[in-house]
Amino acid sequence: MDPNETDWSELITRALLQQVGREPTQEDMDRLIAELEQARQDPEGAGIGRQLRAMGMAQLDNDEGMAFVGQVIDLTLQRLDKMGVTSAEKPQGPPEPVVMAQAQARLLLEPFLKPGADHAALATQLRPRPEDYDEVFEKAYAGVAREAYERIWEEMNPVPRPNAGQRELLLAAASSDDIRDQGAPGAFPGGFARIRHTLLPGRVWLCWKFVRQGERLGMAFDGLVRVGDRFCWFPKAWRVLGNIDA
Repeated sequence: MDPNETDWSELITRALLQQVGREPTQEDMDRLIAELEQARQDPEGAGIGRQLRAMGMAQLDNDEGMAFVGQVIDLTLQRLDKMGVTSAEKPQGPPEPVVMAQAQARLLLEPFLKPGADHAALATQLRPRPEDYDEVFEKAYAGVAREAYERIWEEMNPVPRPNAGQRELLLAAASSDDIRDQGAPGAFPGGFARIRHTLLPGRVWLCWKFVRQGERLGMAFDGLVRVGDRFCWFPKAWRVLGNIDA
């Protein structure tokens, strides 16, 4: 059995987040990590084996099967670590909403890296709804953004695609409050300096790259925003709004 044949770690991660039943706090995530680490010592007793069987994994009633479950748990812990979740022993990182947005954006974007992925179909879930613009941009700019991006999505149909060999995801995130007050982080495009005043407070903006293993340069994208329980994509917003006040 190969734990990578089916992405069991992704299924387990999604199931764990769904168990929380609300926007997870850092305390929730620390608890989930602690439970996984305990389950690594006794997978069957912790119920992870039963959960995997319920998801369709067979042949777990032997030593090989339990060893397989252990590998899945290890991969799940690695996934949570990549998502930027910090345990209680680690130094305090970015504010909770930013950490959680990064974690959830990773789950959203990693499918773009899978062989045979339908990138166009995946991108459709990122298209903003008409009402989303009022939740992301200041009132004076929301209408302009709506008109411009509706045209962009209709005429250009933007799709974030990795190049051949790019199988890793790099993420950077910042709250719109911090972008407005302090400017965007260095990982963000410089154009954000021109639109910081157009962003509504209380949102998390993300940029990402698809890269080859161990590399930092790759296909770069920006403008992913958490709106309610979903993400919307506003690529290169400075091209749309950066010259309005010039």
